[in-house]
Amino acid sequence: MPKLCRICNTACVCAFTFIASASAETYFNYNQTYDLSTAPELKIVTYAIDNLKADKIGTLASGLYLLDADVIALNESSENMTSESFSEAVKELSRLINYSYVLSDKTDTGNCSVGLISRYPIDKVVSLNYQDVSQHLPPILCAEVKLPQFDSPVLFLNTAFENNEDLESKIAAIRSINDFVKNPYDNSDTITDKDLKIKILTGNFNDTANGPVLYELSRYFNLVDSQNNEDFRTYPALNPALDLSHILTYRGQVWKTTAITVIKGNHGHMPWQEFSSHLPIFATLKLIEQ
Repeated sequence: MPKLCRICNTACVCAFTFIASASAETYFNYNQTYDLSTAPELKIVTYAIDNLKADKIGTLASGLYLLDADVIALNESSENMTSESFSEAVKELSRLINYSYVLSDKTDTGNCSVGLISRYPIDKVVSLNYQDVSQHLPPILCAEVKLPQFDSPVLFLNTAFENNEDLESKIAAIRSINDFVKNPYDNSDTITDKDLKIKILTGNFNDTANGPVLYELSRYFNLVDSQNNEDFRTYPALNPALDLSHILTYRGQVWKTTAITVIKGNHGHMPWQEFSSHLPIFATLKLIEQ
């Protein structure tokens, strides 16, 4: 028996019925708040593995496993690692620690690749910019993950910018990210209700926190940092001088950073500086307002 319309009290197909059907996916609660003691928690790593050698993957997997992160965002932007070897590294790391993985579609230009490995199943995936060769934009991967501790699906966006000072293409890439996250639908309708869902942005932006790229991002995102003026230099790994990798949260949510650190030295008895010319960032966040 067809459902009765709440407006007409008949089995009609009126505008209200259409709207209710179109928004059927919005099954989660948003704009809710949490006490810090009960707030959902997310542990996330962002890591630029630009020269990871095949014989080091097993050792790196052991270190990543001990970090016990929910999501690990991997990226590279260097001629030292091809997109094929990067893809194989992501697949093998995910296999060794028994995580799910996803890779962005390949771009037609540049040396950048991005991937994501997750403790929980990855539901939907969208790759941005892989067909746009006119502006030489970097790859941007958006993966929807349903973490059991969160009421809303979480959208993880991961990117890798070229290692250059071409500000015009970098700003264009940031604006493509901003356009994507603020609109409810993407052009393929793969991920809906993006404007309401929790969003996290990670990557190697090849720019420092006080640079123009992060400034442009601050219109829509908040940089995850520490209140204690900690050191977030990640590059080069052997003698860090620049903070190039970052974790950001969408301004539609409020988070409490309970821990964030650059993993360096022999943290966890691991030679992190041997895996890449970059160092990973590890953050623990609690969602205070959805």
